[in-house]
Amino acid sequence: MDIKVFVSSLGAYNEGTLTGQWTELPVDDVQKDILDKVEGAVGDEYFITDYEAPFGIDEYASLEDLNKLAEALEDKGIDDLEDLYDFVDMNNLAPRPLPNDDDNVNMLLEGCAPMEAINKAIAGNYSPNGDLVRLDSINNLESMSEDDWQRELKDHADDMIKEFCSEECLASDF
Repeated sequence: MDIKVFVSSLGAYNEGTLTGQWTELPVDDVQKDILDKVEGAVGDEYFITDYEAPFGIDEYASLEDLNKLAEALEDKGIDDLEDLYDFVDMNNLAPRPLPNDDDNVNMLLEGCAPMEAINKAIAGNYSPNGDLVRLDSINNLESMSEDDWQRELKDHADDMIKEFCSEECLASDF
């Protein structure tokens, strides 16, 4: 998962100059690879003025913690939000949608009484148009597009990162 931060010198900023540099995480050594290269940064006098990541990053987030997060995501092979969703246990996010084909619909309805299966299909607006389907909060089939699924992943990105951090014993003040 790409995590890029623009780190600026707080001291230089307070004197009226915005300095800094873009860095892609993880790096080998935060001090050497980031802070030593930011003009005017002394000690902890830095802040994150911009970032590119699928989750929110606070301007005063710890670069050490962000770097550990980037390393952990890389170690687990998590390249995007779908990989992250697959890794964490997100009870508040709807189950992963499945392609709307007969095999997957049959799998979702497996174990249901015939009338219950029909009611689920009707209530869920079973759609043969190629949309994705999922079970909603009361176990009815529900149609959703790929765009809806990606939007839902983005909406829950911060929660998924917090869950990942708690499972991996990482700080989560991003």
